[in-house]
Amino acid sequence: MEIVKAIKVFSEVARQGSFAAAARTLKLSTSSVSRQVSELEAWLNVALLRRTTRKLSLTEEGRYYLDVLGKIHDDLNRVRATASDTIRQPSGTLRLTAPPFVVKECIQPVLAGFLSAYPEIAVELLAVDRFVDLVDEGFDLALRVGDLPDSSLVARRLGDTELTVVASPTYLSKRGTPGQPSDLSNHNCIVDTVAGFAHRWPMKQRGKQQTQSVTGNITVNSGEIARDLATQGVGLTMLPRFFVSQQLRDGILIEVLKDTVATSIGFYAVYPQSKHLAPRVRAFIDYVVRFLESRRIKCSEVAKV
Repeated sequence: MEIVKAIKVFSEVARQGSFAAAARTLKLSTSSVSRQVSELEAWLNVALLRRTTRKLSLTEEGRYYLDVLGKIHDDLNRVRATASDTIRQPSGTLRLTAPPFVVKECIQPVLAGFLSAYPEIAVELLAVDRFVDLVDEGFDLALRVGDLPDSSLVARRLGDTELTVVASPTYLSKRGTPGQPSDLSNHNCIVDTVAGFAHRWPMKQRGKQQTQSVTGNITVNSGEIARDLATQGVGLTMLPRFFVSQQLRDGILIEVLKDTVATSIGFYAVYPQSKHLAPRVRAFIDYVVRFLESRRIKCSEVAKV
């Protein structure tokens, strides 16, 4: 039984004093009107109407519930109207988390425009290099790069980001430049665990995907730290290209193994499952998608992870 519809039907029957007249007004069959009133009576466990062959009349309980249910119906309509207004103009606090380098490269560039476009939304942003438990910690959304752990969350693949292996000119002058993936075993590799591949770097050789085990004297959970250590000559590291693009242009870092690094890893918006995605969350995801597409990064469909 649809309670809101049943209340509306009962109210119209009471007003008209007839199932048939109510059915004509509501554009329903008489049997449907009668059935919905009967289901409402069963749900309330009271008789709302006295039925005779000539007319209908309200019972004492019927008069009471006509008033009560009418107020409930009006309240529900107001709630529905409020929800519609919210959909038209998203509002509330958006709790968002992402790794610091994603915040810097993807969120900061859009945040001012987003807040200007949606003045009723407030953003709480946590930049942290760990997998935040969105449900337990009360977050609406996370932006993540790389392999995603199995979970009950929903992930929207926003696009792909190219990977690259980089090192400083100083490091390469001392240790040499690797010519193929297997050469990485002779190098000090700075391992960043945030992207998911950790000590097994995704590579390709002769057109086939493979992974190359790497070792080094430092493992971090921050792309920013891995990048800074590489610029200081500590070793080689693998990072998303957009995160080191400025350093490559400035010559602070040099790209190696250009033809053998696996092309890309996924970039995702991740959020808890819900039948109805909060308008503020949908608005932010759509805003980021438009930003990425403006940079010619193709976005994908929603998928469960």
